[in-house]
Amino acid sequence: MGDRFIAAEAAAGCLSDAIYDVDKYDADSLRDSVFDDHIASAVESACVYYHACAEIISRYEHDYGRDAEDLADGAGPIYKASQWQEAQVAYAAAICDAAIRAEAETLLSEVAERADSLAALANENGASGIDASDLRVTLNCPHGRAPHERETADGAHIWQPGELEGCRAVAIDAGPFWLSYTWTPEAPADDASADAPESGR
Repeated sequence: MGDRFIAAEAAAGCLSDAIYDVDKYDADSLRDSVFDDHIASAVESACVYYHACAEIISRYEHDYGRDAEDLADGAGPIYKASQWQEAQVAYAAAICDAAIRAEAETLLSEVAERADSLAALANENGASGIDASDLRVTLNCPHGRAPHERETADGAHIWQPGELEGCRAVAIDAGPFWLSYTWTPEAPADDASADAPESGR
């Protein structure tokens, strides 16, 4: 993250960390992992140096100072005047926490919207009964540089069977990671009946 803390980047990093060893999209589990397992470490990393804490306060106090005060009041030690730097670090950490949480909420909402949209797109293109929980999660596009038929207005990629060795697929960049769904289309009914053996008479 470096010396310069940017809340949106920190939140995106928390989402990326939360999908480690995860292969299916689960909105509730993803949110719990981000908020319960990763934000605290992001705050700790951001508030190592006094000058970084001062910058966090200067940049984000206007938007998140009140939330930080509510979080910190009664929850931590009371500092003496000689401990002003320790107090500054604690205040910066509370602001940092509030800022990352706000950005993470925004990102998670955007991801959820893209997941629902991609599931609907899969169903529109021949998948059956797909919802967001069926989507695969990867750090990069699962089909890489494979040519795709087209892209939608919101950036979703659509692949036809001739482009993916008989499979169809949809995928979208959800920000910190990609969401996708790949399936093998059913053979047309005419083709299936043509391959069926004739009944005896």
